Amino acid sequence: MKTIVNNWHNISIGLAIIFAAFAFLNTGDAHQFYLLASASVLCLHFFEEFGYPGGFGMSLRLAATELGVDSIPAYELIKYPYILRDNLPIPEDED
Repeated sequence: MKTIVNNWHNISIGLAIIFAAFAFLNTGDAHQFYLLASASVLCLHFFEEFGYPGGFGMSLRLAATELGVDSIPAYELIKYPYILRDNLPIPEDED
């Protein structure tokens, strides 16, 4: 059981493949397709987020750089907006 818990993000890649196969082999209505496709994407997200944390953000920034757009990870700016307000000329009525 401990092996499954420690490697569940790796197991989720198999689940994503199974969900995707059922989604594309589905002859039912569109709701079933979207539900299975969403489950597949969620499992892929688990694999990416917990198997390789930060990988998506890094890949997104590298792709932006390739297109000539500079970027930085700015979570701290969103987490503590009052620091920006104290140091930048942002009016109080703007979010």
